[in-house]
Amino acid sequence: MTLSKFNKLTVLLTSFLAGQGSVHLLNLISGFLLLRWLSVEDYAQYSVTFGFQSTFSILIDLGFSGTIIALVGDRIYDKNTVGAYIYAGKSFRNLLFFILIPIIIIVFPLVTAKYHWTWITQLLLLSSIMISLFFQGWASYYALPLLMHKQIREYYQVQIASAGGRLILNFGFYIISALFSWISLWINSGVIVVNAILYKRNAEKWIEEPDASNSKIKREMIAYIAPLIPVIIFTAFQGQISILIITIFGHIKSIAEVAALSRIAQIFLLLNAFNSVIIEPYIAKVSRQRLVISYFQILSVAFTICIMLYAIAFLFPEIILWVLGSKYQHLKNETSWLILSSCINYIGGVIWTISSARKWIYWWHTTLYIVLLLVAQAICILFMRLDTTLGVIQFSLASGIVVLIVHIIGSIYGFIYGSRQLTNTV
Repeated sequence: MTLSKFNKLTVLLTSFLAGQGSVHLLNLISGFLLLRWLSVEDYAQYSVTFGFQSTFSILIDLGFSGTIIALVGDRIYDKNTVGAYIYAGKSFRNLLFFILIPIIIIVFPLVTAKYHWTWITQLLLLSSIMISLFFQGWASYYALPLLMHKQIREYYQVQIASAGGRLILNFGFYIISALFSWISLWINSGVIVVNAILYKRNAEKWIEEPDASNSKIKREMIAYIAPLIPVIIFTAFQGQISILIITIFGHIKSIAEVAALSRIAQIFLLLNAFNSVIIEPYIAKVSRQRLVISYFQILSVAFTICIMLYAIAFLFPEIILWVLGSKYQHLKNETSWLILSSCINYIGGVIWTISSARKWIYWWHTTLYIVLLLVAQAICILFMRLDTTLGVIQFSLASGIVVLIVHIIGSIYGFIYGSRQLTNTV
């Protein structure tokens, strides 16, 4: 590697770490402060609404935005080509948006009916979901040209500014005692709108959008994404399964508690980012001879981190609960269970990252993942108490153990048969 290339790589990596770290930190601070600023009922409303938004955000996109960088390839300087792919992706998203929005309008009130929220509150919450979902499409698609051209600093400047603005606005409403769930959610929606507008403006120099979709490009995108659609749909619901379960079986206080404890689990986001930024590129390049050593070295570090975090949660849960505020100080036992569940999920994520880097991902692997997880969760629903915070956390732990076992089986298979790559991988 030449000095010039090394310097460019260093600048790129530094920009990523600084940008991603800043966004994570601001979002983490904002999340923990909302726990303290919102009442238990308001935080429950916020969490349920945000869970709906997160789930349907994945379903409305359905992975089409993730296809564009790969399909454009080295044609990033062809403005018409990039614009054509973005326009086609947006057309798919718009279609899914108008199909799924009526479902959200029907399902959201049904799921939350037991809590007797006023129709005005439900209307305000639903409006925030619809605004966010629509403009998330703009933000996700118009951010892509910046990533294609490695404009990492410009990409993160928008997110850092908006995350800081969101924190300031929430604090302002809190100071005047006017911070409610719908206010905070509308602030989130406003931030997404601003992000979308800024990304669109910044992307204009890199793209030329057509007046109509290219049918060939649309077929290409569908062919690319088709094998992933079952996993994407499954992941959309699994990502918010804890909130969904407690919303159906629990009560307002339990919803707030599960959501509050989930904030603690966000400390693993930085570790997961490390997986994709550092571990995955390293494992992808490591020689077959060093793979076993590297595999167990990485897992040893991951286990050490998890043991330390669990020891702190088990022996000194007050340290962790302090950041949640006085309303959640009684969740000492639940905290240790949550950290254990998060550690299991993190180890599974490390193994999955290694498998992905070595292309040890097969149709049978993802099928086994979905089937066993659904079976395990069905058994948990039948035999576990899911109307309590602890029960939902133990449900998540059981799910994480199943996923970990599946990923271990996949990695063992990869070590043995990894050189025989299947034609149909996902």
